[in-house]
Amino acid sequence: MRRANVLGCVRPGVPVWRCGADSIAPGLAYVVFPGNVGAPDDLARAACIMSGREAEGGIAAAAHMVAPSSSSYAISDMLREARSVGRAVGAFNIYNIEGALAVRRAVDSVGLPALVQLHPASMEFGGTALIAACKDVAASATGAPMLVQLDHSSSEAYIRMALAAGVDGVMADGSHLPLDENERWTAAMAALAHADGAAVEAELGKLAGEEDGLSVDLLDAKMTDPATVASFLAATNVDALAVTIGNVHGKYAVNPPVLDWARLDAVRTEAGDLPLVLHGASGLPEAMIARAIAAGVCKFNVNTEVRAAARAATAEAAAGGSDVLAMMKVSTDAMATIVEAKMRCFGGK
Repeated sequence: MRRANVLGCVRPGVPVWRCGADSIAPGLAYVVFPGNVGAPDDLARAACIMSGREAEGGIAAAAHMVAPSSSSYAISDMLREARSVGRAVGAFNIYNIEGALAVRRAVDSVGLPALVQLHPASMEFGGTALIAACKDVAASATGAPMLVQLDHSSSEAYIRMALAAGVDGVMADGSHLPLDENERWTAAMAALAHADGAAVEAELGKLAGEEDGLSVDLLDAKMTDPATVASFLAATNVDALAVTIGNVHGKYAVNPPVLDWARLDAVRTEAGDLPLVLHGASGLPEAMIARAIAAGVCKFNVNTEVRAAARAATAEAAAGGSDVLAMMKVSTDAMATIVEAKMRCFGGK
């Protein structure tokens, strides 16, 4: 951190700072506790005030809370923090700066962290310039931390490119490979990412559906085998695991979708405290979202509903004779509405 804004004192002699835009956790508010001032319970009371729990009398509980470090706040911190309070992080695929702006607007409105994700298709059309734009937008979020991740990449070249551009995390997707090859490749990508201080998400099982030209036949889709989870995690050292329990990319064939909850519970047991991720959250009913969070899922990926909103808004504006800038604005508005609704669903607000 190079600079911060001093917001005031949360307790006498205990200042609160907000990380500047060029820090690793821009916008994050944190307490600087000198240790030689205040009453014996002032640190716990400050934690209560900062978490909004003072009115609940939660000082004793707050004394055991672990706040994210201002110098190392990362995707892993974001996911584990969410799981510790019974919510999940929304991760939203974007393709342009309007998408990043929509996520930032939702973060500032809801006051919860989120991930902006670039699909490999975005790397072919935007590449590191889009990553730079996303990082700049994320740095200006004030409601909560907003981080950037490369999603679903099976390309070492793209992963290296994204890491060099400063992403906070990558999804190294070797799910199309045989298990032993998936382990070796994912472990190599995890070593690359960790060397740059980035988090790594992997996938076990092959997710069905179609998204941005990446398709998997439903008949060929394979669910995550709980028996392979522990050894895979030990071999790869990843920070999060995407599971396949009947979730799909794109639209679900039946409504409500049919998910294998017993499989998810078994995966949770084998994965220990490692954060679990569910892709294909577009179209999942709120009751299923809540059930997944209760089973330990702390990150949901959303793409289809956000893209659909952008397409519909842009088409309507174009049909009405709007010019490019107006279409960009209505697209951003439409995406922000969906992102905010999803964040409130994932965050229980």
